[in-house]
This record gives sequence, structure tokens and C-alpha cells, in this order.
Amino acid sequence: MLLVGWALLSAGCGEVPVVPLSAEQTLATDAVTEISSAALQERFRVTPHASNSELGGRVAEVTGTVVLVGISKDLGNVVLLSGGRKGTKPVVCQMAAPRPWDSLTPGLPVTIKGQVSRVQPGSAALVRQAHVIQVDSESAEASRFTADDLCGSFAESRENAAQILGDRWIRVRGAVASIDRINNWVYLSGGAGRLVRCALAGKDDELSWDPDLGIDERIEVVGQVMNGDGRQVILQGCLPPRRNINPEITAKQPLEDTPQPAGGVRLSARTNGD
Repeated sequence: MLLVGWALLSAGCGEVPVVPLSAEQTLATDAVTEISSAALQERFRVTPHASNSELGGRVAEVTGTVVLVGISKDLGNVVLLSGGRKGTKPVVCQMAAPRPWDSLTPGLPVTIKGQVSRVQPGSAALVRQAHVIQVDSESAEASRFTADDLCGSFAESRENAAQILGDRWIRVRGAVASIDRINNWVYLSGGAGRLVRCALAGKDDELSWDPDLGIDERIEVVGQVMNGDGRQVILQGCLPPRRNINPEITAKQPLEDTPQPAGGVRLSARTNGD
């Protein structure tokens, strides 16, 4: 969960100008292709001019694994999908709806529908006015924790919890225990005096916690597990939380080494978020 600070330029190549679609038009338009994010990125890498001509301005359904959810200064709310092999640029999806991190975390297989942009050769494939139309519900549920369960896992076995959860992106629900506005940290109560420390993404006050966020308010935070011990678990790269969360949540099963989703998976369930 990072602030995306780099720009992607839409190209003006092609004989016929691309007519931008609205979010509603994009959702209502039939997709001309269903393609994996790796295949789409490879297509633009190998044959950029032909891909601009054939797909530029058309609506596509792109399936892949989320590698990042965040905010771009140029594009607003974005979701990045894996471009395939290591070192390959991701497919960038400019989302139509705000706060995509409320329903997506890195590592989830998803299908996103949007209007494919024409881009300069060498640039990442770009999909605009994008909508999440499918998400793997089993993988999404496996990434959901209560603050109590998360802290309890590290208290029970720091080594085991770190091996399973280290660097993993998860979704954590809990009550606000305290707020450190100098360092941009929010602490969630993890039971038995334990805490989850949530550090906001960005730097130089690019983001800040809501000014009216209060102690004991129940929130849900998405972040990357940095480390933890019997007293505290640290999440980094967090974006503004969902607030006023229902305290009822299905109890987690004992921590297991849940297989991480792979790119190109055909998704098994539809969801409208949470």
C-alpha cells in the first residue's frame, strides 16, 4: 500500500482519436477481450503500435494479481496488476470508484474492467475508468484478521507468525487504542495489553489520519506486516481506514500457512466489496 508517485502518459498515437468513456459507459460496454494482465502487458511491450490500434479506446476485462493499491498524483486511485515475470511493468488501472483499498489488498486475484488507453511505447499498459467485477472471495477472507487474533498469533509463536505473515498484506479490524499524529501512527487494541501499530503510507504529511478519528472507534486498516512480537505487531504502508466497523466478525481459524494466490487465476466468486 504505497503512494504512487510516478506518472504514466497517454499517447496521442493512432489515426482516430480515442473518445474517453465515463465510468457508467465503461461498465455498460461489452468487453472486446478477456485477457490476463501479464498477456496485456506483454502485448503492449512487444507490439505497442498494433496494440494501441487494436485495443486503444476499447473496453477489456483484465485478470491478474493485485501488486499495489494506492493513490497516484496523476491518476488518482489506482490498482496495479502483475505484469508477469519479474521486472515487467505492471498494468495500471485508474479506478472509477474511490478508495479501492477498502475491498482489495495486494496478493488478491481480481478481474478489472476498463477502457484501455493508448500509451507511448515502453510505458505500462493503462486501463481507465476501471471497475472491479470479480475477486477471489476465499483469498480475500484469508487476508482478514482481528487485531486480537493477529497479536495472539505473534504472542503464541513469533517465529511461526513471522514466517507465515512477514511482508504479507492483510486487513485488520480493531478498536483505536491511541493516535500518534506526529509519527502518523494509529494503535489498535490487540487484547491483553498488546497493540497493532499502523503506519500511514507516504511521507512529508502526504496523508494524515482523519482529524475526528477517536479512541475506541472500530476501524479496518489494510497494511503490510513488517514485524511483531508478543507485545506489538507493526503494519506499514497503510492508507486511510474504513471507519465505524461492525465489531462482529467471524473468528479466525488457527493461523495456517495459507497458499498465496498466483497471477492468471480464473476467479471463483463475485463480490461488491465488503
